[in-house]
Amino acid sequence: MAHVVNLAVQAFLTTHSKSKHFDPSAPDADLVTTRDGIDRDEVGLVRAIVVKERSSAKWKELFQRLQTHADDGRALQTTSLQLLLDMKVRWSSTYVMLRRALELKEYVNEFVRHIGIQERNVEKRQKLLNLELSEAEWDRVRLLLSLLGYAEKAQHAFSTEHGPTLHAALPALEALHKAWSLRMDSVKYMDFTDALEAALRKVSEYYERTASSDAYIMAMILDPRQKLKHIRTYWGEELVTQATQHAEEMARYEMIYGCEDGSPKQAAASGQNITTRNPKLDALLGELSDDETSGSPALIDTSRQWRDPAKPWLQGFHEYLSTHENMGNFSIVQWWGLNAARYPVWASLARDFLSIMATSVSSERAFSSAGITISKRRNRLKADITEALQFMKCFSKKHLLFRDDPSVMSEVRAIESCVDVEDDAPALVEDCDGWDGLVEDFDESRDLALSEDDSDVFVSFMDL
Repeated sequence: MAHVVNLAVQAFLTTHSKSKHFDPSAPDADLVTTRDGIDRDEVGLVRAIVVKERSSAKWKELFQRLQTHADDGRALQTTSLQLLLDMKVRWSSTYVMLRRALELKEYVNEFVRHIGIQERNVEKRQKLLNLELSEAEWDRVRLLLSLLGYAEKAQHAFSTEHGPTLHAALPALEALHKAWSLRMDSVKYMDFTDALEAALRKVSEYYERTASSDAYIMAMILDPRQKLKHIRTYWGEELVTQATQHAEEMARYEMIYGCEDGSPKQAAASGQNITTRNPKLDALLGELSDDETSGSPALIDTSRQWRDPAKPWLQGFHEYLSTHENMGNFSIVQWWGLNAARYPVWASLARDFLSIMATSVSSERAFSSAGITISKRRNRLKADITEALQFMKCFSKKHLLFRDDPSVMSEVRAIESCVDVEDDAPALVEDCDGWDGLVEDFDESRDLALSEDDSDVFVSFMDL
C-alpha cells in the first residue's frame, strides 16, 4: 500500500514540477525550470539551492554560521541544521527537503545572497542571486507541503512494524482521495489542479484493484475498535450486508466446528467504540468526516435471531459484529490473544488476515539489518549462523536477553581467596586475576553445566 501512495505522489510531483533530480555525473545541469513559461518551479529552486549548499565544506560552514552567529559576531544559537537533498526513488525525500527548506527559510535566502556576493563572475553572480525565492514562491512551497502532508500521513498510517496495519489501508486511501479531491476544487490550490488530478487517477486505479482481494475488508472487520463502523458510515448499508454475507461464506467455520451442535459460550462486552489509536490515520479520517455524520446506527442484539442448529458458529459470528468493544490500552494483537476463547472462529481468521503486511517496511529493515551482519569481512557466514545472529540482534535490541551475573557471595569468596591472611597487613596475591578471573571461572562452570545437558543451549555473541 505504501507503494500505491508512492506512485500517486510521483504522479503529482512529475506533473507539477519539471525540474530534474540532481545527477552527480552532471553537476552543472540546470535544475531550475518554469511552468507555462511564466512561473518558476519552486521545487527546482529549492533543489538547486540545496545542491549548492551541499557542494562544498565552505558553503556548509557558511550556512551553519548564518544560523549560529549574527553579522556582528554575536552567538545566536548553539545548534544548526543542514539542508537535505531529495532522491528520485523516494518521494518522501522531496517532502522532507521542502519542509527543511521552509523551516530555514530566513537562512536560505540569506545564504543565496552571500554566495552571490562572493561570486566574481557577473553572469554567474546574477544566476546565483536569481535562486532566491520570493514570498509568493515560498507560499507555493507551503501549499505544496500541505498537500504532500496528507500522503505522508497516509503512508505512516500503515507503515509501522509493531502491529497489524492492513485494516488501515482502505480508510487511509479513501481519506487521502477525499482530502485531495476537496482541495482540487479550491481556488487556493488552483496551481496544483493538474497535479492533483494525476495523483487522484493513480489512487483510484489501485483502489479499484483491492476489490479482487478479501483481505482488506476482512482486516477492517477484524479490528475490534471499528468492525463494520467504517463500512457502514462511508459505504452504506447495502455494502455492509454484502460484506457480512461474504464473511459468512468463509469455509473456516465448518473447518473448526464441523457438524457438531452448540457453540462456545461467548460473553458480551460493554463499552463504546473508540478511536484507532493511530494519530496519522485519525487525522486523515477527519477529512472523511467533514461532511459526513460521525455517528452510526445503533447495533441491535442478535443473540436470539441467529441461533441455527445447522450452523452452530452463526451466533458467535454475529455476536462479535454486534458487540461494542472497549479495548482500552490493548493493541489488536493483545486483544485477540485475550479474547480468542470468546471468538474462536474470528480469532482464527485474525491470525490469517491481520498477519498480512500492508507494506514491506519491516521486511526491508530486516534485509538492511542482514546486510550489516553479512559484511565484506563476514561474507562466508552460513545460513543457520546468519539466522541465529539476526535473532540474537533482535533479542538484544528488544531487551529479551537475560544473563545471570555472579552472585555477591561468589564475588566475596573470590576476593578472600586473593588475600594473604598470614600477614598483619593483607596483600593481594600477585597471580590473582580479580574480577576478570571470577567471570572466567563463572563462564567455565557454566560451560561445564551446559555440556552435561545438551537440551539447554547458550549462545554468546558480540554486539554486531
